[in-house]
Order: sequence, then C-alpha cells, then structure tokens
Amino acid sequence: RAGLLRVREFYMGEIEHFVNPDDKSHHNFSSVSSKPLVLFGRDDQLGSGKTKTLPIGEAVSSGLVNNETLGYFMARTQLFMERIGMDPNRLRFRQHLETEMAHYACDCWDLEIKSSYGWVECVGHADRSCYDLDVHGEVTKTPMLATLKLDKPKEVEVAKLKFDRKLLGKAFRQDQRVVSGALEALGENWADFEPVANALETEGKTTVDGFEVTKDMVTWKKAKKMVHEIKFTPSVIEPSFGMGRILYSLLEHCFYTR
Repeated sequence: RAGLLRVREFYMGEIEHFVNPDDKSHHNFSSVSSKPLVLFGRDDQLGSGKTKTLPIGEAVSSGLVNNETLGYFMARTQLFMERIGMDPNRLRFRQHLETEMAHYACDCWDLEIKSSYGWVECVGHADRSCYDLDVHGEVTKTPMLATLKLDKPKEVEVAKLKFDRKLLGKAFRQDQRVVSGALEALGENWADFEPVANALETEGKTTVDGFEVTKDMVTWKKAKKMVHEIKFTPSVIEPSFGMGRILYSLLEHCFYTR
C-alpha cells in the first residue's frame, strides 16, 4: 500500500546515549549551535500550522527543544542528511504532541523527509528520561547507576538508615537486599528520602520500587556528610534511524525524469 515505506521487516540504526538527568549539556554542542533547522513545534501544529527555521542553539535556549544533547543529535542528523545528498528544502523536524509521547518521555522530535508519499518520519530523536534503566534495574534486581566523581568534595544532607533485618527477611525474603538497596539509594539525598520518611510517619507505610515498606522495618535520622562522588540513574537520548526509508527518500531526492 505504501511501496517501500511500510514493510514487514526493516533495518534500524540506533544510538543509546546516556546522560546525567541533572546535566543534559553536551560538550560539542557549540560546534552545531548555529546550524539552522526547520522546526514544527507542537504549538505551531495546533495553531498556525507553519514551521519555523531557527538555529538549534536558539531552539534549545528558548526551551522549544528540551536540552543540548537532544539538540546536538538533531543537528548532527541534519548535517548527515545533507552530506549524503538529501534536499534540505524537503527536511523538517516535527515535535511529538503531548498525546503522542510516552508518559516517561521528556521530549521527542522526528526528522521527516518529504517524498512522493508526503512527509514521512525517518529518524526519531527521543529523550526517554531514566525509564529504560529504571525498568531494567527493577526486573533484573540490579541497580543501573552511573558515578560522577566531583572535583571538590561537598557537604550534603543524607538519611542514615538502620534496618530491622529480621522483618525485612520475613516480608521480602530473597528481595530484602533489593528493598534495602533502594532505600539506601534514596537515603543518599535527604530531599529524595524525605517523602518516604513523611509517608512512614503519617501513614505507617509506603511503596518503594513496588515493595510495601512499613515503619517498623527501618529507622532513620537526618545527617550531613562529605561526598566525593554522586551516583545517578542516567537518562537515555535515543536517535533512531529507519534505514530503508532514508535510502528510499534519498533515491527520490537524487533522481528525476526529464
């Protein structure tokens, strides 16, 4: 029905780029920040119906594109398409509407290429937040954490925890280390643990990573400590290339009939 664009099997080329969720800057962003892109934001899709052409640096600084790393890969995709011979006048980036995005996504932009079939999505650029690694860690019972070493140690507020191992073992058996590990990870930052502490104090129980923890299983106190490194679950920026659609569009852009 749609020629070579909708087939039962297709090749994908993907990049899984991991980034600190609290710092999504990119060290090479300045090299592409002046690159103009044709952008079709969600507000324009629902309003004027017209695209805007902006340097990616301006799009990121204005908040239209969520962060530098996402913007960097969008610009690199544009440069790649131009280099292999695509017509720049038939390329645009369309932002996913709120109703299209997955609940965990921060921002998503599709590179669409115009062909005889109209505007066709050929490359997806998604900031999938920490969802992928959080789910993988939950299923495999393995924390998927990265470590950032600090140039200078800093003082932070933490929660010092003490567990009733007997109650934990009775309630969670082989999963008791998973539960205690999840609580200890939250305890590394008082701001993260405080909602748990409040729930335990007021309701006597709370849910952590799918496990119900009661107040008698753990005691805590607020404290300060010097830290030399920070652990975090990385966010994933995922450019995803549809090889067949790109190749087909390239052939259309490069050949014509006299």
